[in-house]
Amino acid sequence: MVLEQAKRKIQLGLLAKDMALSRRSGESAERAKLHLVERLGRLHGLPQKIGQILSLTELEEDAGLYSKLTEAPAVLYFDEATELIEQRLGAPLSANFAAVSPDAVSASLSQVHRAILHDGRDVAIKLQFPGIADAVWSDLQALGWLTAPVGGLKRGFNLRAYQAEVRAILEEELNFLTEARNLVRMRRQAEGMEGIEIPEVIADLTRENVLTMTWIEGRPFSEVLQWPVHIQRAVAETFLRLFMTSCFKWRRLHGDPHPGNFRFRMEGGRPVIGLLDFGCVKALTTETTEALEWLIRGTAEGWLDDRQEELLAQYLALGFEEELLAPMEQRLLPLTRALFEPFAEKGLFDPKAGRLGDRVAEILQDDRWNFRFAGPATLLVFLRAYQGLLQYLKALGTPVNWQAIFYEVAGDAPTPAPTSTPTLAQPTAGASAANLRIRVERDGKTVVALTFRARVAANLRDLMPDDVIEQLKLRKIDLAEISDRVVRSSFAPADLFELEENGKSIRVWLE
Repeated sequence: MVLEQAKRKIQLGLLAKDMALSRRSGESAERAKLHLVERLGRLHGLPQKIGQILSLTELEEDAGLYSKLTEAPAVLYFDEATELIEQRLGAPLSANFAAVSPDAVSASLSQVHRAILHDGRDVAIKLQFPGIADAVWSDLQALGWLTAPVGGLKRGFNLRAYQAEVRAILEEELNFLTEARNLVRMRRQAEGMEGIEIPEVIADLTRENVLTMTWIEGRPFSEVLQWPVHIQRAVAETFLRLFMTSCFKWRRLHGDPHPGNFRFRMEGGRPVIGLLDFGCVKALTTETTEALEWLIRGTAEGWLDDRQEELLAQYLALGFEEELLAPMEQRLLPLTRALFEPFAEKGLFDPKAGRLGDRVAEILQDDRWNFRFAGPATLLVFLRAYQGLLQYLKALGTPVNWQAIFYEVAGDAPTPAPTSTPTLAQPTAGASAANLRIRVERDGKTVVALTFRARVAANLRDLMPDDVIEQLKLRKIDLAEISDRVVRSSFAPADLFELEENGKSIRVWLE
């Protein structure tokens, strides 16, 4: 076991090297990318999940490299799989199934065999790889969970919350009984929804590490791109309607939108999307959905200008950190318009005309770090699902009416009542500096630039990560003394400290 973990850590180290090389240009980068995809698939678990997420960037390509990781060849031989199924279900294979296909496709945590029940129903047997849970937890430890620039901020960026969220997501994905409950609930919610098909759980043949469900017939997304344009538009509308319904009616989001989790077929002249893999399903709070609805309606109806003072409160209701978001409050209006631009169109919105990433970068500039770190861990799955939606609509390339589908799902209800605008604590009276600035550079390039209200400088020690505190101590720099001096000066503009080591520099100042 120890030897296997050591080998895996070596492979993870090589994986990191491949990832670094693949970001370069030229022939060596292409070779590194091929090695990267091969290694991601061989490791399964968390590394393959990373590759599946990257496959969303290849939806428009005929033969994407990462797409191979969404449905790979079987990992377990059929006799191994048979033994595991019998052991986990506690009965010979023939007692539960009339037939089981020896062929299978594998994903990150399991492989799937097609089978036939004795009553004639076509089913899928999802079989979890033995030892995969230990591999996932080992990978998380080896990869350091999530890394934050400057070693992890103590204030503002809640690294522990992100760690807890990632762990909770993976724990649910590793427990097929949890997935079965998610599947049963969403199948019930989706009853009568046109264009969506969700499997039925076979409860008697489901355990924590084996899940049996009805088989969903269909073709991969790549084939949809060859269908007539009017059918592609119907697919795009169904994707959008599913996302809106999940947010504002079910308040539960399917959070794993890679291409291997969808099947497409025609029925009665209309497309049907088969939805698979319910291991990652996120419940949305009332506060989250109401804040999202407020932001969407404000963009669609054009009244954000008149209610700018409420914008910060809505983002805080979504879970954003006030310490990091408040200094960029003046950017929230143009940012909101950019983020929710599709809803502002009264007609068809062209998914290839938005330039969302470029527009957001232009609006935020250095405040992009503040916005990124201010975001709550609870929105991880929402953002993943939303990004997936945008990628599918862009790949389909057919304009759809976002505003009409939103009102169809959420209704033409009156605008939610104003949320009380938070009263932000102000710097000490007479202070002339408005903000505390932190800039981190590596080899002369900015890797982090953060802005806080000036008052945060009164507690610099609570902000700095432990490794930076230790480095400052070695240089006889006393953070408590600096904070005292800042307060006595009524937060006057000043350089507070600079730290340089191994090509990395940190500068902290008030302005």
